Amino acid sequence: IYSLLYPGIVLPPAGTHSEASATVVLHHGGWRVGAAHYSAWLKSVGAGKHEPDWFLQQTHSKASFWFPSAAAVAASKQSGVGMTSFTQMLEYFFSSEVDMLEAAMWWEMPEPDAWNFPSFGADGVFQIRDDLGGATALAEGIARVQASGRRVQLYVSADIAHRGSSLFNVTWPASRWAQWWGAGGPDQSNPNDGTAYKWNATYICHAYNPWQQAVADAVARTITATGCDGVRLDGLGNFHHAPCLNKAHAHAHPYSNQGLVADLNILSAVRAGMDALPGGTAKLLSTEGFADHYNLHAGTALVSWVGYPAGNEISVSRVT
Repeated sequence: IYSLLYPGIVLPPAGTHSEASATVVLHHGGWRVGAAHYSAWLKSVGAGKHEPDWFLQQTHSKASFWFPSAAAVAASKQSGVGMTSFTQMLEYFFSSEVDMLEAAMWWEMPEPDAWNFPSFGADGVFQIRDDLGGATALAEGIARVQASGRRVQLYVSADIAHRGSSLFNVTWPASRWAQWWGAGGPDQSNPNDGTAYKWNATYICHAYNPWQQAVADAVARTITATGCDGVRLDGLGNFHHAPCLNKAHAHAHPYSNQGLVADLNILSAVRAGMDALPGGTAKLLSTEGFADHYNLHAGTALVSWVGYPAGNEISVSRVT
C-alpha cells in the first residue's frame, strides 16, 4: 500500500472549486459484469486509444525473445551455425505457432556484460545493432515475418538505462537524468536505488521532460526505420510512487509528477509521435503494468499476457 501526497488547492479570494462528478452503477452479477459496465463508461467519456483492428482480430498468442549477444553472433559468423542477421527472425524465432513476437536486445549494447542478466542492457538511445545487419536487415526481417501473417513488437525500456549508456556520454551524466530517492542523489545503499545498481543501471525519472521526449523520439525513429507493428514500453506500470528529489528537474513538488501522471506524460508523447507517422495510428503501444488511465494512449499490457498471478490471465486490453 502506497501513501501518496497530493498538493492542496489554493483558492483565491471568492474562488470556487468543483471536483469531478462520480458515476455509480448498480448491477446484478460478478466482477466481469462490473468490468463491462466500467468499460462502457470509460469509452463514453472519451478514454480509449484502443487496439488496432489487426490486434483484436488476429493476435491470440504472443512470445518474447532476445536477439543473441554480440559474442554469440561473432561465434556464429565464424562457425556458420546460428543467427548472424536480423533477416533470420522468421527462421529462428517463429518455430512455434505464435501470432506476435516481442523482440528485445535489437539495439547497440553499452558493454558486453549487458547480456548477462541481471545486468541491464537498455542504453536509453536505442540505435539498431550493426552486427546483425543494421536497420536495413531488421526491417527486412520484420517484413518477412509480416508476410507470413504474423507481427513483431519491439521492446523499449522507458524506465532504466545501463550506466555505460552512450546517452550519458553525449548528453548529461546519469546523475542528472536519474530519479533521486534521497537529497544526495543516487545511492547504492538506498533500497530503491540499490536494485538498479545491482543491474549496473540507473533509474531515470519518468517526470523529467527530456526523458519523456527521448523515449518518444526513439520510438518514432525505430518504427520509421523498421516498419515494426508497435512497441512495448517496459517500466510503465504504476510502479513509481517514490518522490524525485533531483534539483536539476525542477519539480514543483517531489511527488507532484510521479506515478501515473509521469507515466501518462511518457505515453502521451510516444503516442503523439506514433500517430504522426504514416500508418502510425495502426501501430500497437503497450506497457508493462496497466492502469485504466493508460488506455488514453496505450492498448495492452505485458501483465495481460503473462498473468499476475500465473494461471489467472485476464486480457486487460479487452476489458478496458
